[in-house]
Amino acid sequence: MKISVLVPTRSRAEYLRETLRTIAAATRACPVEVEVVVSDNASDDDTPQVCAEAGIPGLVHIRQPARLSMRQNFEAALQGSTGTHVVFIGDDDAVAPHGLLRLSEMIAAGDHEIVKWRVVNYVWPDPSRGLPGTVTLRTNKLTGRVRRIDPKALLDSFANGRIATYQNGAMIYHGCIRRSLIDRVRATQGGTYFWTTCPDVYAALANLLHARTPILAADIPITIGGASPRSNGTAGKEYTKTASTPDASEYALFLEELKGDAFLGRTPSTCASINLVTIDALQLSHQMAGRPLVLDEAAWARRVAGELAGLAPAVAAEAKAQAQVLLGNAAAAIPVPAAAPLPAAAPLPPAGPAISIGLARLRLSGGAAMAGIVPAAQLIDQLCGAETPFARLPRRLPGMVLRAAGLVLRAQAWKRAGPPG
Repeated sequence: MKISVLVPTRSRAEYLRETLRTIAAATRACPVEVEVVVSDNASDDDTPQVCAEAGIPGLVHIRQPARLSMRQNFEAALQGSTGTHVVFIGDDDAVAPHGLLRLSEMIAAGDHEIVKWRVVNYVWPDPSRGLPGTVTLRTNKLTGRVRRIDPKALLDSFANGRIATYQNGAMIYHGCIRRSLIDRVRATQGGTYFWTTCPDVYAALANLLHARTPILAADIPITIGGASPRSNGTAGKEYTKTASTPDASEYALFLEELKGDAFLGRTPSTCASINLVTIDALQLSHQMAGRPLVLDEAAWARRVAGELAGLAPAVAAEAKAQAQVLLGNAAAAIPVPAAAPLPAAAPLPPAGPAISIGLARLRLSGGAAMAGIVPAAQLIDQLCGAETPFARLPRRLPGMVLRAAGLVLRAQAWKRAGPPG
Protein backbone atom coordinates (compact mmCIF):
# COMPACT_ATOMS: atom_id res chain seq x y z
CA MET A 1 0.00 0.00 0.00
CA LYS A 2 1.24 3.46 -0.93
CA ILE A 3 -0.99 6.52 -0.55
CA SER A 4 -0.45 9.45 -2.92
CA VAL A 5 -1.70 12.82 -1.68
CA LEU A 6 -1.91 15.20 -4.65
CA VAL A 7 -2.19 18.99 -4.34
CA PRO A 8 -2.77 21.06 -7.50
CA THR A 9 -1.84 24.70 -6.81
CA ARG A 10 -1.60 28.09 -8.47
CA SER A 11 -0.01 31.12 -6.78
CA ARG A 12 -1.49 30.55 -3.31
CA ALA A 13 1.73 29.99 -1.39
CA GLU A 14 0.39 31.49 1.85
CA TYR A 15 -2.32 28.83 2.00
CA LEU A 16 -0.27 26.00 0.49
CA ARG A 17 2.30 26.38 3.28
CA GLU A 18 -0.35 25.55 5.88
CA THR A 19 -1.83 22.74 3.77
CA LEU A 20 1.58 21.06 3.53
CA ARG A 21 2.07 21.45 7.29
CA THR A 22 -1.05 19.38 7.87
CA ILE A 23 0.05 16.76 5.34
CA ALA A 24 3.49 16.53 6.97
CA ALA A 25 1.94 15.91 10.40
CA ALA A 26 -0.49 13.31 9.02
CA THR A 27 2.32 11.56 7.15
CA ARG A 28 4.39 11.22 10.33
CA ALA A 29 1.45 9.51 12.06
CA CYS A 30 0.77 7.13 9.14
CA PRO A 31 2.29 3.60 9.28
CA VAL A 32 2.37 3.13 5.48
CA GLU A 33 4.29 4.89 2.71
CA VAL A 34 2.89 8.27 1.70
CA GLU A 35 3.82 10.15 -1.47
CA VAL A 36 3.06 13.88 -1.71
CA VAL A 37 2.85 15.51 -5.15
CA VAL A 38 2.38 19.26 -5.66
CA SER A 39 1.47 20.20 -9.24
CA ASP A 40 2.44 23.86 -9.51
CA ASN A 41 0.51 25.68 -12.25
CA ALA A 42 3.31 28.15 -13.11
CA SER A 43 2.90 30.03 -9.82
CA ASP A 44 4.39 33.52 -9.66
CA ASP A 45 4.93 33.56 -5.88
CA ASP A 46 6.96 31.60 -3.30
CA THR A 47 5.41 28.21 -4.10
CA PRO A 48 8.75 26.52 -5.01
CA GLN A 49 10.30 27.68 -1.73
CA VAL A 50 7.25 26.57 0.24
CA CYS A 51 7.55 23.09 -1.28
CA ALA A 52 11.29 22.96 -0.57
CA GLU A 53 10.76 23.92 3.07
CA ALA A 54 7.71 21.71 3.73
CA GLY A 55 9.67 19.07 5.65
CA ILE A 56 8.04 16.22 3.72
CA PRO A 57 10.61 13.61 2.66
CA GLY A 58 10.50 12.92 -1.07
CA LEU A 59 7.92 15.61 -1.85
CA VAL A 60 7.45 15.75 -5.64
CA HIS A 61 7.16 19.32 -6.95
CA ILE A 62 6.00 19.37 -10.56
CA ARG A 63 6.26 22.88 -11.96
CA GLN A 64 4.42 23.70 -15.17
CA PRO A 65 6.34 26.04 -17.52
CA ALA A 66 3.13 27.88 -18.49
CA ARG A 67 -0.40 28.16 -17.14
CA LEU A 68 -2.70 25.19 -17.73
CA SER A 69 -6.40 24.76 -17.14
CA MET A 70 -7.41 23.41 -13.74
CA ARG A 71 -8.30 20.12 -15.43
CA GLN A 72 -4.87 19.86 -17.04
CA ASN A 73 -3.14 20.60 -13.75
CA PHE A 74 -5.16 17.84 -12.06
CA GLU A 75 -4.13 15.45 -14.83
CA ALA A 76 -0.48 16.44 -14.47
CA ALA A 77 -0.57 15.75 -10.73
CA LEU A 78 -2.08 12.32 -11.34
CA GLN A 79 0.48 11.45 -14.02
CA GLY A 80 3.29 12.43 -11.65
CA SER A 81 2.11 10.08 -8.87
CA THR A 82 2.90 6.42 -8.25
CA GLY A 83 0.76 5.39 -5.25
CA THR A 84 -1.59 2.42 -5.20
CA HIS A 85 -4.26 4.73 -3.74
CA VAL A 86 -4.81 8.37 -4.70
CA VAL A 87 -6.26 11.35 -2.80
CA PHE A 88 -6.61 14.90 -4.15
CA ILE A 89 -7.00 17.97 -1.95
CA GLY A 90 -6.81 21.69 -2.75
CA ASP A 91 -4.06 24.14 -1.87
CA ASP A 92 -6.14 25.73 0.90
CA ASP A 93 -7.41 22.41 2.32
CA ALA A 94 -5.97 20.15 5.03
CA VAL A 95 -5.49 16.57 6.14
CA ALA A 96 -6.53 15.80 9.72
CA PRO A 97 -3.57 14.84 11.98
CA HIS A 98 -4.79 11.23 12.21
CA GLY A 99 -6.39 11.29 8.76
CA LEU A 100 -3.86 9.21 6.82
CA LEU A 101 -3.57 6.73 9.67
CA ARG A 102 -7.34 6.27 9.59
CA LEU A 103 -7.32 6.06 5.80
CA SER A 104 -4.66 3.33 5.84
CA GLU A 105 -6.85 1.36 8.26
CA MET A 106 -9.84 1.73 5.95
CA ILE A 107 -7.86 0.63 2.89
CA ALA A 108 -6.62 -2.43 4.79
CA ALA A 109 -10.15 -3.32 5.92
CA GLY A 110 -11.13 -5.05 2.67
CA ASP A 111 -11.24 -5.05 -1.10
CA HIS A 112 -12.57 -1.55 -1.81
CA GLU A 113 -11.66 0.53 -4.86
CA ILE A 114 -13.36 3.60 -3.40
CA VAL A 115 -13.02 4.96 0.15
CA LYS A 116 -15.14 7.92 1.29
CA TRP A 117 -15.46 10.06 4.40
CA ARG A 118 -17.25 13.14 5.72
CA VAL A 119 -15.43 16.32 4.75
CA VAL A 120 -15.57 19.12 7.32
CA ASN A 121 -15.35 22.61 5.79
CA TYR A 122 -13.19 25.38 7.22
CA VAL A 123 -13.70 29.00 6.18
CA TRP A 124 -10.39 30.86 6.33
CA PRO A 125 -10.25 34.27 8.02
CA ASP A 126 -10.73 37.22 5.67
CA PRO A 127 -8.97 40.21 7.26
CA SER A 128 -10.08 42.54 4.45
CA ARG A 129 -13.71 41.99 5.49
CA GLY A 130 -13.12 41.50 9.20
CA LEU A 131 -14.27 37.86 9.10
CA PRO A 132 -12.75 35.26 11.45
CA GLY A 133 -12.04 31.62 10.66
CA THR A 134 -15.07 29.37 11.10
CA VAL A 135 -15.93 25.67 11.20
CA THR A 136 -19.38 24.09 11.31
CA LEU A 137 -19.64 20.50 12.57
CA ARG A 138 -22.88 18.60 12.03
CA THR A 139 -23.08 15.98 14.74
CA ASN A 140 -25.55 13.81 12.81
CA LYS A 141 -23.02 13.62 9.94
CA LEU A 142 -19.97 12.82 12.10
CA THR A 143 -21.24 9.79 13.99
CA GLY A 144 -18.41 7.49 12.91
CA ARG A 145 -20.92 5.29 11.09
CA VAL A 146 -19.30 2.78 8.73
CA ARG A 147 -21.20 1.44 5.75
CA ARG A 148 -20.70 -0.21 2.38
CA ILE A 149 -22.47 1.29 -0.61
CA ASP A 150 -23.39 -0.39 -3.90
CA PRO A 151 -21.88 1.82 -6.64
CA LYS A 152 -24.47 0.72 -9.22
CA ALA A 153 -27.36 1.68 -6.93
CA LEU A 154 -25.70 5.01 -6.25
CA LEU A 155 -25.19 5.63 -9.96
CA ASP A 156 -28.90 4.91 -10.51
CA SER A 157 -29.69 7.56 -7.88
CA PHE A 158 -27.68 10.05 -9.89
CA ALA A 159 -29.49 9.15 -13.11
CA ASN A 160 -32.83 9.62 -11.34
CA GLY A 161 -31.84 12.94 -9.76
CA ARG A 162 -32.23 11.56 -6.23
CA ILE A 163 -28.92 12.70 -4.74
CA ALA A 164 -28.20 15.64 -2.46
CA THR A 165 -24.89 16.62 -4.10
CA TYR A 166 -22.31 15.37 -6.58
CA GLN A 167 -20.10 14.81 -3.54
CA ASN A 168 -22.18 11.71 -2.85
CA GLY A 169 -20.36 10.15 -5.79
CA ALA A 170 -17.02 8.34 -5.88
CA MET A 171 -14.85 11.36 -5.14
CA ILE A 172 -11.11 11.42 -5.75
CA TYR A 173 -11.10 15.03 -4.48
CA HIS A 174 -11.40 14.55 -0.71
CA GLY A 175 -11.83 10.83 -1.38
CA CYS A 176 -9.53 7.90 -2.13
CA ILE A 177 -9.50 5.89 -5.36
CA ARG A 178 -7.43 2.77 -5.99
CA ARG A 179 -5.03 3.05 -8.92
CA SER A 180 -6.51 0.03 -10.69
CA LEU A 181 -9.88 1.81 -10.95
CA ILE A 182 -8.20 4.99 -12.23
CA ASP A 183 -6.48 2.93 -14.94
CA ARG A 184 -9.77 1.26 -15.87
CA VAL A 185 -11.46 4.64 -16.29
CA ARG A 186 -8.57 5.95 -18.36
CA ALA A 187 -8.69 2.95 -20.68
CA THR A 188 -12.16 3.95 -21.90
CA GLN A 189 -11.23 7.63 -22.30
CA GLY A 190 -8.17 7.61 -24.54
CA GLY A 191 -5.79 7.70 -21.60
CA THR A 192 -7.23 10.90 -20.05
CA TYR A 193 -8.79 10.54 -16.60
CA PHE A 194 -10.16 14.05 -15.90
CA TRP A 195 -12.71 15.72 -18.18
CA THR A 196 -15.01 18.80 -18.14
CA THR A 197 -14.58 22.20 -16.51
CA CYS A 198 -15.02 20.58 -13.07
CA PRO A 199 -12.64 17.59 -13.07
CA ASP A 200 -13.57 16.48 -9.56
CA VAL A 201 -17.26 16.26 -10.51
CA TYR A 202 -16.51 14.27 -13.64
CA ALA A 203 -14.23 11.80 -11.84
CA ALA A 204 -16.85 11.23 -9.12
CA LEU A 205 -19.26 9.90 -11.78
CA ALA A 206 -16.74 8.05 -13.97
CA ASN A 207 -15.40 6.18 -10.95
CA LEU A 208 -18.92 5.04 -10.04
CA LEU A 209 -19.54 3.85 -13.58
CA HIS A 210 -16.47 1.60 -13.64
CA ALA A 211 -16.35 0.45 -10.00
CA ARG A 212 -16.40 -3.30 -9.35
CA THR A 213 -16.38 -3.39 -5.54
CA PRO A 214 -18.58 -1.81 -2.84
CA ILE A 215 -17.68 1.68 -1.63
CA LEU A 216 -16.37 1.86 1.93
CA ALA A 217 -17.68 5.00 3.63
CA ALA A 218 -17.20 6.32 7.16
CA ASP A 219 -18.71 9.39 8.78
CA ILE A 220 -15.38 10.69 10.05
CA PRO A 221 -13.23 13.63 8.89
CA ILE A 222 -10.03 12.51 7.15
CA THR A 223 -9.59 15.75 5.23
CA ILE A 224 -10.81 19.32 5.76
CA GLY A 225 -12.08 21.42 2.86
CA GLY A 226 -10.86 24.99 2.97
CA ALA A 227 -12.63 28.06 1.59
CA SER A 228 -10.16 30.93 1.44
CA PRO A 229 -10.76 34.45 0.11
CA ARG A 230 -8.84 33.33 -3.00
CA SER A 231 -10.65 30.04 -3.65
CA ASN A 232 -12.01 29.43 -7.14
CA GLY A 233 -15.29 28.41 -5.54
CA THR A 234 -15.53 31.63 -3.55
CA ALA A 235 -14.84 33.71 -6.66
CA GLY A 236 -17.33 31.68 -8.70
CA LYS A 237 -20.11 32.32 -6.18
CA GLU A 238 -19.51 36.05 -6.47
CA TYR A 239 -19.91 35.78 -10.25
CA THR A 240 -23.27 34.00 -9.98
CA LYS A 241 -24.68 36.90 -7.96
CA THR A 242 -23.30 39.76 -10.07
CA ALA A 243 -22.52 38.28 -13.53
CA SER A 244 -19.29 40.29 -13.31
CA THR A 245 -15.71 39.00 -13.64
CA PRO A 246 -13.17 41.75 -12.90
CA ASP A 247 -10.06 41.28 -15.04
CA ALA A 248 -7.75 40.58 -12.10
CA SER A 249 -10.10 38.31 -10.16
CA GLU A 250 -9.41 34.66 -9.37
CA TYR A 251 -12.43 33.69 -11.41
CA ALA A 252 -11.23 35.62 -14.47
CA LEU A 253 -7.88 33.82 -14.26
CA PHE A 254 -9.68 30.49 -13.94
CA LEU A 255 -11.74 31.21 -17.07
CA GLU A 256 -8.71 32.37 -19.04
CA GLU A 257 -6.79 29.19 -18.22
CA LEU A 258 -9.63 27.02 -19.56
CA LYS A 259 -9.23 28.41 -23.09
CA GLY A 260 -7.78 25.89 -25.48
CA ASP A 261 -8.46 22.82 -23.32
CA ALA A 262 -10.05 20.24 -25.62
CA PHE A 263 -11.37 18.01 -22.83
CA LEU A 264 -14.02 20.27 -21.27
CA GLY A 265 -17.25 18.57 -22.29
CA ARG A 266 -20.38 20.49 -23.29
CA THR A 267 -20.85 22.71 -20.24
CA PRO A 268 -19.41 26.25 -20.66
CA SER A 269 -16.82 27.39 -18.17
CA THR A 270 -19.17 30.12 -16.91
CA CYS A 271 -22.05 27.73 -16.22
CA ALA A 272 -23.32 28.52 -12.71
CA SER A 273 -25.24 25.25 -12.26
CA ILE A 274 -23.37 22.41 -10.60
CA ASN A 275 -26.35 20.23 -11.48
CA LEU A 276 -25.77 20.85 -15.19
CA VAL A 277 -22.07 20.08 -14.74
CA THR A 278 -23.12 16.82 -13.08
CA ILE A 279 -25.48 15.95 -15.95
CA ASP A 280 -22.70 16.67 -18.45
CA ALA A 281 -20.38 14.34 -16.52
CA LEU A 282 -23.02 11.59 -16.43
CA GLN A 283 -23.71 11.81 -20.14
CA LEU A 284 -20.08 12.09 -21.24
CA SER A 285 -18.76 9.28 -19.02
CA HIS A 286 -21.49 6.91 -20.23
CA GLN A 287 -20.93 7.90 -23.85
CA MET A 288 -17.19 7.20 -23.70
CA ALA A 289 -17.74 3.90 -21.91
CA GLY A 290 -20.37 2.85 -24.45
CA ARG A 291 -22.94 2.41 -21.68
CA PRO A 292 -26.64 3.38 -21.91
CA LEU A 293 -27.91 6.15 -19.66
CA VAL A 294 -31.59 6.66 -18.83
CA LEU A 295 -31.77 10.12 -17.26
CA ASP A 296 -34.83 11.40 -15.42
CA GLU A 297 -34.78 14.72 -17.25
CA ALA A 298 -37.81 16.15 -15.45
CA ALA A 299 -36.27 15.49 -12.02
CA TRP A 300 -33.01 17.12 -13.05
CA ALA A 301 -34.86 20.09 -14.54
CA ARG A 302 -36.54 20.65 -11.15
CA ARG A 303 -33.13 20.54 -9.45
CA VAL A 304 -31.71 23.09 -11.89
CA ALA A 305 -34.74 25.38 -11.45
CA GLY A 306 -34.25 25.44 -7.68
CA GLU A 307 -30.56 26.15 -8.13
CA LEU A 308 -31.07 29.13 -10.46
CA ALA A 309 -33.44 30.98 -8.15
CA GLY A 310 -31.63 33.98 -6.72
CA LEU A 311 -28.87 34.10 -9.35
CA ALA A 312 -28.21 37.10 -11.54
CA PRO A 313 -30.68 36.95 -14.48
CA ALA A 314 -27.92 36.88 -17.12
CA VAL A 315 -26.20 33.99 -15.34
CA ALA A 316 -29.47 32.09 -14.95
CA ALA A 317 -30.40 32.65 -18.60
CA GLU A 318 -27.07 31.20 -19.73
CA ALA A 319 -27.61 28.17 -17.51
CA LYS A 320 -31.11 27.63 -18.89
CA ALA A 321 -29.74 27.70 -22.44
CA GLN A 322 -27.26 25.00 -21.46
CA ALA A 323 -30.05 23.01 -19.79
CA GLN A 324 -31.84 22.95 -23.14
CA VAL A 325 -28.73 21.36 -24.68
CA LEU A 326 -28.44 18.70 -21.98
CA LEU A 327 -32.09 18.10 -21.04
CA GLY A 328 -34.01 18.95 -24.19
CA ASN A 329 -37.71 19.75 -23.80
CA ALA A 330 -37.61 19.19 -20.04
CA ALA A 331 -35.69 22.46 -19.71
CA ALA A 332 -38.71 24.49 -20.85
CA ALA A 333 -40.12 24.36 -17.31
CA ILE A 334 -37.05 26.07 -15.83
CA PRO A 335 -37.85 29.73 -15.02
CA VAL A 336 -35.30 32.52 -15.30
CA PRO A 337 -35.49 34.77 -12.21
CA ALA A 338 -36.07 38.49 -12.58
CA ALA A 339 -33.50 40.92 -11.30
CA ALA A 340 -33.48 41.09 -7.52
CA PRO A 341 -31.65 43.41 -5.13
CA LEU A 342 -28.50 42.01 -3.62
CA PRO A 343 -29.07 40.75 -0.08
CA ALA A 344 -28.06 43.02 2.76
CA ALA A 345 -24.68 42.27 4.27
CA ALA A 346 -24.92 39.94 7.23
CA PRO A 347 -23.66 41.26 10.56
CA LEU A 348 -20.05 40.37 11.22
CA PRO A 349 -19.50 37.54 13.73
CA PRO A 350 -17.49 38.35 16.86
CA ALA A 351 -13.73 38.54 16.35
CA GLY A 352 -12.95 36.58 19.50
CA PRO A 353 -13.55 32.85 20.00
CA ALA A 354 -17.20 31.86 19.94
CA ILE A 355 -18.99 28.55 19.86
CA SER A 356 -22.63 27.73 19.23
CA ILE A 357 -23.68 24.29 20.45
CA GLY A 358 -26.84 22.44 19.44
CA LEU A 359 -27.84 18.81 19.15
CA ALA A 360 -27.30 18.76 15.38
CA ARG A 361 -24.76 21.54 14.76
CA LEU A 362 -21.66 23.00 16.35
CA ARG A 363 -20.31 26.29 15.03
CA LEU A 364 -16.82 27.41 16.07
CA SER A 365 -15.65 30.87 15.12
CA GLY A 366 -12.64 33.09 15.84
CA GLY A 367 -9.85 32.73 18.36
CA ALA A 368 -6.52 30.93 18.05
CA ALA A 369 -8.09 27.56 17.17
CA MET A 370 -9.75 29.07 14.08
CA ALA A 371 -6.91 31.40 13.07
CA GLY A 372 -5.64 29.00 10.40
CA ILE A 373 -6.30 25.57 8.98
CA VAL A 374 -3.48 23.90 10.96
CA PRO A 375 -4.97 24.55 14.43
CA ALA A 376 -8.48 24.04 13.01
CA ALA A 377 -7.52 20.59 11.69
CA GLN A 378 -6.03 19.69 15.07
CA LEU A 379 -9.18 20.74 16.91
CA ILE A 380 -11.49 18.93 14.48
CA ASP A 381 -9.38 15.78 14.91
CA GLN A 382 -9.66 15.99 18.69
CA LEU A 383 -13.35 16.79 18.82
CA CYS A 384 -14.22 13.96 16.43
CA GLY A 385 -12.47 11.31 18.51
CA ALA A 386 -9.52 10.55 16.25
CA GLU A 387 -8.14 8.10 18.79
CA THR A 388 -10.85 5.54 18.00
CA PRO A 389 -9.45 2.77 15.72
CA PHE A 390 -11.37 2.18 12.53
CA ALA A 391 -12.31 -1.34 13.64
CA ARG A 392 -14.18 0.13 16.63
CA LEU A 393 -16.22 2.68 14.70
CA PRO A 394 -19.97 2.04 15.00
CA ARG A 395 -22.03 0.04 12.53
CA ARG A 396 -25.29 0.39 14.48
CA LEU A 397 -27.47 3.25 15.71
CA PRO A 398 -26.63 3.09 19.47
CA GLY A 399 -22.93 3.53 18.76
CA MET A 400 -23.64 6.37 16.34
CA VAL A 401 -25.72 8.19 18.96
CA LEU A 402 -22.94 7.80 21.53
CA ARG A 403 -20.38 9.18 19.08
CA ALA A 404 -22.56 12.21 18.32
CA ALA A 405 -23.14 12.83 22.04
CA GLY A 406 -19.40 12.57 22.66
CA LEU A 407 -18.74 15.20 20.01
CA VAL A 408 -21.12 17.62 21.75
CA LEU A 409 -19.58 16.92 25.17
CA ARG A 410 -16.05 17.49 23.87
CA ALA A 411 -17.16 20.77 22.27
CA GLN A 412 -18.67 21.87 25.59
CA ALA A 413 -15.38 21.05 27.33
CA TRP A 414 -13.47 23.10 24.76
CA LYS A 415 -15.85 26.01 25.31
CA ARG A 416 -15.20 25.92 29.05
CA ALA A 417 -11.49 25.22 29.18
CA GLY A 418 -9.97 25.30 25.70
CA PRO A 419 -9.20 22.46 23.31
CA PRO A 420 -9.36 18.94 24.80
CA GLY A 421 -6.00 17.36 25.57
